[in-house]
Amino acid sequence: MEQRLILAFEALLDNASEVSLEQRNKILAACKSVPKKRRLIKRKEAIQILGISAPTLLKFIRAGKIDVYKLSQRKCRFDLDQIETIANGGE
Repeated sequence: MEQRLILAFEALLDNASEVSLEQRNKILAACKSVPKKRRLIKRKEAIQILGISAPTLLKFIRAGKIDVYKLSQRKCRFDLDQIETIANGGE
């Protein structure tokens, strides 16, 4: 987030009596944090990394074990970090 916006948030939070000091610090920390960029991969790549079939990948998605990011009605992608974690035995 841009520095001028963070300063504006600080000014608003300083004048907000209903916001505690702990809440203020958490809000400002969230504003200052840099979001992690996801590395997205295609279905075939996810299948290859996991060493599973397409129907098994679909079962994992339906069970909520793997997140799917819909780019359009026909295109979807998967988070490479999550796929690698699952491939290495994690959840």
